[in-house]
Amino acid sequence: MLLIPSGIQNIIFDLGGVIIHLDTGLTFEAMGRLGGLSRQEAEALAASEACFFQYERGEISPEQFFDSLRRLLKTETASEQLIEAWNAMLLHIPPQNLEVLRQLRKRYKLFMLSNTNTVHIEEVHRRLQLVSGEADFSAYFEQVYYSQDIGARKPEPAAFRTILDQWELRPEETLFIDDNAANLLGAQQLGIKTLLFPANGDLTALLEYGSEHT
Repeated sequence: MLLIPSGIQNIIFDLGGVIIHLDTGLTFEAMGRLGGLSRQEAEALAASEACFFQYERGEISPEQFFDSLRRLLKTETASEQLIEAWNAMLLHIPPQNLEVLRQLRKRYKLFMLSNTNTVHIEEVHRRLQLVSGEADFSAYFEQVYYSQDIGARKPEPAAFRTILDQWELRPEETLFIDDNAANLLGAQQLGIKTLLFPANGDLTALLEYGSEHT
């Protein structure tokens, strides 16, 4: 049951696996094909390399990131193919998720906090426009925070503190929703309430079950 705790005034949403459906395995499969590796080998390679986190923190450019991928995969693959593989994890944005956000915004201040990067942001915005006609998420959130722009990733407390400080939010009045349990830890350290969302689940459950004070 997905209950919004009583006393909540602000909700911070994750993007991938919550608002847009996600399957990271598809990217590792695509990367593996480019480098002659299995999905498991590509995933293990990614987990051991700093360039993935550096890219999401905005510490390296897309060109530097894809150069790193070529080195890791031992391939001379063109950037277009690497981008296609990198975006393979991005699935669809269910229209009902956007309607849930519209409804929740009538009662709460909504924010987004996502570990993401330039290439994924461009593709997500393209898909958002196809399904809603909106060029970005400004119609759904007070503000969107992408890790590459703020220089911090979940679960680093600094990522959450950026939102709290800029909007002068009280942690005890703020809820963070993510499908990755590890990402909840940084929010909890700051006193933010958290809700573990089932990956690629139905966001309408937040409306169906409502909050503890309704």
